[in-house]
Amino acid sequence: GDDLLSSQSNYLIGGDASSWDTGAAHYGAVEYSNVYDGIDLRYYGNQRQLEYDFIVDAGADALGRD
Repeated sequence: GDDLLSSQSNYLIGGDASSWDTGAAHYGAVEYSNVYDGIDLRYYGNQRQLEYDFIVDAGADALGRD
């Protein structure tokens, strides 16, 4: 995650408190590296909408050609 936010979430699922997840961090963006050869994927929020960018390295084949 990138851009750590001050908010957190708690996931209180089921009746067993030992399995609850509390204090889960929120981030402004998440980036996945090398989803395709030389191409990263970044998700982020923009005015309550989820957006994404493909980040293409110089020389990478963005069109998927062999």
